Amino acid sequence: YVQGAEEYIMESLDWCGIKVDEGVREGGNFGPYRQSEKKSIYPEYAQKLVDSGYAYYAFDTSEELEARRKEYEARKEAFIYDASIRSGMKNSLLLPEEEIQRRLNSGDPYVIRFKIPENIEVSINDLIRGEVVVNTSTLDDKVLFKSDGMPTYHLANVVDDYLMKISHVIRGEEWLPSLPLHVLLYRAFGWENKMPEFAHMPLTLRPDGKGKLSKRDGDRLGFPVFPLEWTNSDTGEVSRGYREDGYFPEAFINIIAFLGWNPGTTQEIFSMDELIRAFSIDKVIKAGSRFDQEKAKWYNQQYLRAKSDRELAMLFQPILRKKGIEADDQFVEKVCDLVKERATFVHELWDHARLFFQAPEKYDQKVVKKSWKEQIPGIMKELYEVLSDITNFTSVNTEKVVRKWIEEKDYGVGQVMNAFRLCIVGAAIGPHLFDIIELIGKTETLARIETGLKNITMKVICDTNIWYYVGDGTINPDDIKDKNKLIATYNNIDELSRTFNLIDNSDHVRNSIQAIFKYMSDVIYEQPLIYLKKLANPDFKYDIKKNLGQILEFTQLIANGHDLDKSKKEDYRKYCQQRYENLQEAAGFFNKEADKIRKKITDKKKHKEEDTIPLNRNLISFFVSTQTNDNGLPNDFDWNKIELFEHTLKYYFLELETTDMKVQPNDWYDIFQLIYVQPGNKIWTREKRWKNLIIKAGMEKYLYEK
Repeated sequence: YVQGAEEYIMESLDWCGIKVDEGVREGGNFGPYRQSEKKSIYPEYAQKLVDSGYAYYAFDTSEELEARRKEYEARKEAFIYDASIRSGMKNSLLLPEEEIQRRLNSGDPYVIRFKIPENIEVSINDLIRGEVVVNTSTLDDKVLFKSDGMPTYHLANVVDDYLMKISHVIRGEEWLPSLPLHVLLYRAFGWENKMPEFAHMPLTLRPDGKGKLSKRDGDRLGFPVFPLEWTNSDTGEVSRGYREDGYFPEAFINIIAFLGWNPGTTQEIFSMDELIRAFSIDKVIKAGSRFDQEKAKWYNQQYLRAKSDRELAMLFQPILRKKGIEADDQFVEKVCDLVKERATFVHELWDHARLFFQAPEKYDQKVVKKSWKEQIPGIMKELYEVLSDITNFTSVNTEKVVRKWIEEKDYGVGQVMNAFRLCIVGAAIGPHLFDIIELIGKTETLARIETGLKNITMKVICDTNIWYYVGDGTINPDDIKDKNKLIATYNNIDELSRTFNLIDNSDHVRNSIQAIFKYMSDVIYEQPLIYLKKLANPDFKYDIKKNLGQILEFTQLIANGHDLDKSKKEDYRKYCQQRYENLQEAAGFFNKEADKIRKKITDKKKHKEEDTIPLNRNLISFFVSTQTNDNGLPNDFDWNKIELFEHTLKYYFLELETTDMKVQPNDWYDIFQLIYVQPGNKIWTREKRWKNLIIKAGMEKYLYEK
């Protein structure tokens, strides 16, 4: 008895649309239909076989059977409970009648075994395999009635099928070895003329054809082997079902029907009525049939495509509502019409239809790199104006107007359309672009272009403290809408690798480092001033690998979960201490210089109004030349590319010169981090000091708020 199995079987049949003519739920003239409700009848039939000499009582204990089994194993022989074994065991064929009665009366445990006749040919006709001939010398005396008072399948199925007047027994190939026994049972009862016809269906094989398909194979290969989800009541283990995986019942029936059967035509899609008319047992093959997962998906895809847009919309609406989206039925029908060719399951409709209900939250960086060239923002702004002037915003008319404009401007069609699709969809996917914008409407189309112009190339440069907060759990990047845009820099890795926390709180730093490589969309490995040099000259070459390797040596060890030994920890602590002392010394030097400058400034207000940008530029060029062994930045360098750094640096020095602000050891990390923030990008910092400086510099447009 398996708890819930009966309900599961009935629910599975109902889901498949298979009508049960009679049974436990429907009733009928041949009930009861549960073996447990008629277990009182089986002893009677078992006794008939004993009385007529076709079966016998066997009083063998499990210990005695195990001992005999081991004897045969020692001789490397197969143990079969046949006539030769039977003759040396305790059973009613050998024991005196008095002994048999004594054992029965005293309640000794026993089973009833069928007495297989010796060395005769049993010939049976199987509807699929034809004549099957078996010699009884290969058969053993199967147990028909167990010591717990319940029949085995062999006795129960024969008695049940006879009493219910079953005409055909169609079952799996694994029951073929039991067929001779069942035929002998029908003969023993005298029911041979009323015996049903038998058909043993071929096995369903693994996709590679090597062996019978099992639940474990499904789990391993990623597909269900049950019609519905099944929960094992003993272990709680849940097995996937075709229904829960999104298959239509019609598709499931087609999948099952074609495992070992073929109608003899090219038709593959059948309704239930068509299958009933077409199915013939003589077209079932003998050989096992491989299960083809891709073919199973194909069947479902065909049924999905065959459904009307209204039917699909009714199936899709609950998914939308679950996502908090309320949409008009007619709109959803139009969406389904555009995307159903791309989906295999109803739940996949969302993957293809999301773009009709939600603007892109991120942009495919491969497409951005390929399609979003320097001139594209200007072209998209022009396209925005062209679309704004269109009153008849249908797919056909809008495409006509846009293509004419492209031709007049002598732009490349692919150049414009790829960037346009990127704004609307976020990737190079989806239905016909003008069909999409007709459905989402003019207002939404223009809004997505605006958002694309703002966000497509945006990157969020994070200061090191952000990664610290990620490491200790204060910040969860999964809660950040722009998590795919987070950028880690050389500065972050350098600062993390030179901190005492790497030794004293390695788990924290490890989490921070691992977060960088998990959530970042990129890592800028160049030192800040090397990065400046690359901005000035893309062909500039600088070998940073050696230096980077040294920086990451301990960092990688920690990130990979290695504990440093005592001596390495001590060496690294000294290294970090020296590094920190150097920063402190530099900060102290600048603070002394700042004090000298402050004393010379008599009018601080006027000093704040002076333009120190040219001086800062000279300072930056000097730093670049000393760091890169090159001649600084070229005269035509685009300073606007680092305006956040440049203007914030100005106010940093002004604060230093006109207030009591002190240079902190880590200021160099923080201020040089700003070099990486180009126009269109953002800086994410939680340091109020730097936020205030950026705001004072009039650069608040660069601040990122999650």
